[in-house]
Amino acid sequence: MNDLITHLESEFGEIKHGWDRFPEGGKWPFQVISLENGRYNGISTFSTLGLSNYLLNSPVSSKIIQQELFLMVPNRYGYKNIPSLLNEIGSFAIDNKKAFLRGDIVDFNSGLSMISTNFTAFYVSMPVYFPDSFASFTSDINKNNIVICWLIPIFEEEKNFIRNNGWGKFEEIIENVNPDFFDLNREILLVGD
Repeated sequence: MNDLITHLESEFGEIKHGWDRFPEGGKWPFQVISLENGRYNGISTFSTLGLSNYLLNSPVSSKIIQQELFLMVPNRYGYKNIPSLLNEIGSFAIDNKKAFLRGDIVDFNSGLSMISTNFTAFYVSMPVYFPDSFASFTSDINKNNIVICWLIPIFEEEKNFIRNNGWGKFEEIIENVNPDFFDLNREILLVGD
C-alpha cells in the first residue's frame, strides 16, 4: 500500500486526513484520504485508498479491474461529506462487483447535493490534468495494475448530452473548451442534446 500512497502523493500532495469508519463506528471497506499541496495550488484531492484491494469486473469484457477513485475541490470547500460520498460510490462498485469505466456516469443525486445543488452526477474520466503515467499504477509488491479514475461533477444537461451523444463527443468538447473542473461554480459546458 505504501507504493500506492507514494504514487498518489506524487501528484496530489501530502495526505492530510483519512477516514475509515461510519459515524456509528462501523468500519468502511476501504479508506478515504484527503491530500493537499499537490500539482494544483488551492486544490484538495479526496481519494479512495484500498478500493483497489477488491477485484472488480469490467461491465464490457471479461477483464478484472482494480481501481482507485478521486475527486478534486477547492481547499476553501473543506471536507463536508465528501469522504462519505466516496465511500458510498466505492462501496457501490464493490457490492455490484463492477468497476467504473472511462465515460461512465455515476448518478448520486442525494450525495452530490453535498458538493453543489447544481450537479446531478459524476463523469468518470482519466486524470487528464496529470501526466499520462499517473493514470495507472503497477504495485511493486504484487505487480497488479491499478487504474486511477477521476470523478468529475457534471450537470444534468451534460449527463443527458453524454447519454445521447456518447462520452467521446463530450471529451471533444472538454478538449476544445478546457473547463476548470476544480470550480464547483463553473458554467454548464453545453445545453441540449
